[in-house]
Amino acid sequence: MSTDAPPSRLRRFFRSWWVRGFLLTLAFCAGSYFYNEWKWERRWQAYVTEAHARGVKVYITEYLPAEPIPDAENFAATPLWKEVFAQNGKGPRATKLGTAKRGTRKKKIPAPKDRPSPTDLGLFRIGLLKAGQITKADESLSDAEAVLKGLKFVEPDIAEITEALMRPKVNYPVKWEEGFMAEMPHLNVSQSIGRILEVRACAKLTLGDGDGAFSDIQALLAFARTLENEPSLIACLVECSLIHMATSAVAHGSDRKLWTDAHLRSIEAVLSEMNIIARQVFAIHSERALSNASMDGFAQNLNIRTFSKIGFGGTFGKTDLLMGAYANRKSFWRENQLWMNRMSEEEQSMWAPENQRWNPRAREFSDEALSGFWQNLNLGVASIWGGYSDHFAKQCLYNHARVRMAGLACALERHRIAKGAYPDALDALIPEFLPKLPHDPCDGQPFRYRLNEEGYLLYSIGTDRVNDGGKVEDFTNAPADGPDLRWWSPVPPES
Repeated sequence: MSTDAPPSRLRRFFRSWWVRGFLLTLAFCAGSYFYNEWKWERRWQAYVTEAHARGVKVYITEYLPAEPIPDAENFAATPLWKEVFAQNGKGPRATKLGTAKRGTRKKKIPAPKDRPSPTDLGLFRIGLLKAGQITKADESLSDAEAVLKGLKFVEPDIAEITEALMRPKVNYPVKWEEGFMAEMPHLNVSQSIGRILEVRACAKLTLGDGDGAFSDIQALLAFARTLENEPSLIACLVECSLIHMATSAVAHGSDRKLWTDAHLRSIEAVLSEMNIIARQVFAIHSERALSNASMDGFAQNLNIRTFSKIGFGGTFGKTDLLMGAYANRKSFWRENQLWMNRMSEEEQSMWAPENQRWNPRAREFSDEALSGFWQNLNLGVASIWGGYSDHFAKQCLYNHARVRMAGLACALERHRIAKGAYPDALDALIPEFLPKLPHDPCDGQPFRYRLNEEGYLLYSIGTDRVNDGGKVEDFTNAPADGPDLRWWSPVPPES
């Protein structure tokens, strides 16, 4: 007869097959989790090492100046910009500059059906009236006169900006190491300053002051270039927006036949130096580095609520907290980082800055390449980045084509002034009015041009790379897949 004591209740519990199965399953899950975390961290670090070996800048700190720039040489060290950053864009001077904006009409005036609407000075007059910069006593003034009178209150600020443009360097005090959370208050203020310069130039042109308008356009183009070394896509878009404002004012001056040969030659020279495609490539690289700074922070400081505040751009609404829990893994961020970085390099490879060309091709890393619920879920952050990147790329292509067509338009106006008419073909501009013809960045061919009843038709074939004969979908020339991108001939004299 055995004298062994019966097993304790605890021992019997752990001998149970379902308890052992549960513990083994738990151990397997834990092991798989930690192995997955280690695997993706290892893959990310291997990518960083390999990218650095190729000379790629992976982190945003690699884009920052090695040495501080003395205030006397730094455009961004003026009193205005110091106030903007000290008060995060909400100081009195930033607020004052922001008041010079469009108003709204009680009744909308229908837009022209055959060409883009010019800058509506009447809307800015309404805005300045609401801001108290002009009064009802100024009703006898024309829209242009009222706008120029209303903008006098910002003249000291604009004078400070234009004087500071003589400084050789620019370094805004953005805390880039904060990644997505970095505050960039200067971008909104830059938009306000650009709009003031554009509206002021258009008002001067309306009153026949070509020289005054030319000075404002020069300042606006120089001001736009202060953002060309800003390491982010949004800064690139703001820079392109400022250039768009300047070229719109150039077109307004051509409509009124107020430009001299010297004006046009100077504007064309500045535009010819602008390579928006090179700027886009820099923006793609630096935005990737900015994103890496954020994702590194998320991977190293996992916090459910941090992600829930960011969410998938509101995609999941009230479930963002659940998504935060799902994304509370280092492997989630490393997988998204790897996909995003490969997507960025693939995007960059389609641009040829030295040839000013766009060479689209089938992509391996893109939104379309994601398939299945779990892949879309695991790579949700990279997918959002890819969607924005594609939109920005089309914006870049449009802006580059517009800058090149604006330069061509200056040369065409010089030909008209000198010869009395526009040329039959663009080749006639060489070498007297242009050293060489620019090409359409969408396909590398010359811009399409022919004479018509308005004067001429000048256009790019657009992002779909199909020649639609100059057809546009709307008069804003928005960079959509489908229509061409057009530069409009000056308004005929009888108009």
